[in-house]
Amino acid sequence: MFERLNFTVQHALLAILALLILATGFSLGIDIGQNEESRTTASARPSKMKKTSDLAQLKSSTNHNQQATNHAYTAKDVLQQMQGKDKTIKERVVFLTFDDGPDSKNTPQILDILKKEDVPATFFEIGRFVNDKTAPILKRQIKEGHAIGIHSYSHDYQRLYPNGQADPMQLTKEYQESLHAMQQVLGPDFKSQVFRYPGGRMSWGNISATDEALKQQNIYAIDWNAAVGDALSPDQQPKTVQEMLDFNARSLNFFPDYGVRVVLMHDSSGHGLTTESLAGVIQFYKDHHFKFGILE
Repeated sequence: MFERLNFTVQHALLAILALLILATGFSLGIDIGQNEESRTTASARPSKMKKTSDLAQLKSSTNHNQQATNHAYTAKDVLQQMQGKDKTIKERVVFLTFDDGPDSKNTPQILDILKKEDVPATFFEIGRFVNDKTAPILKRQIKEGHAIGIHSYSHDYQRLYPNGQADPMQLTKEYQESLHAMQQVLGPDFKSQVFRYPGGRMSWGNISATDEALKQQNIYAIDWNAAVGDALSPDQQPKTVQEMLDFNARSLNFFPDYGVRVVLMHDSSGHGLTTESLAGVIQFYKDHHFKFGILE
């Protein structure tokens, strides 16, 4: 997410944060002597299992599967609540988010942990990393109830933010390029209205103009209000699992509490400590009685 570039505003904000502070088969073994009721029950099994299988398929015009609808919240609603403008979400919900993937090593490990812990997450993918090698990862993310957001195509700060100013045309262009790359893997029914600025919206000028350009396409850019510290420079990043868990807990004090938490993490190369710490992060939010959601 945050590259090692010398943007003064970004580094200042990161330093402040550092201080304050996720088959259709059926039995054919029917005895000839079974009664009619048993035969009827057995013959009904395929449709039941098919229904379960369908729930793992992409929900048309969304960024998640059918079953994930139960824990999906629109980025628009979450964004407004994070800003204290509206409170349509009555329960306490945490959104685990991972930037800069898909990565062929770290992302599958994170998916394994999320599956074991039985919690969903939202993955903000970089379009140029979507290819034949990583396609199975995206398909698994959808199948297992996660959501996919867009994190630009290039993640190139100089291209996206010339002279530190967001370029609305370039950002919306890269959104479309990334969407197209994902549709090549997930099908034309895949749509994502969830976007995250590389570097975060707080680091750049002219963001309002880009926000408006995105909103015209019903796309909402969302940052975070919790973090594990893996976006900081190497000298500021947590060095142990416990330090990372402590950073996450302290980061909550840096942002107002409006009942929803969007946690910034990374699944890209070089973030093995995030993977090691994930189970502890999940337990923290379980202990604090959060429901786990995804962004749609």
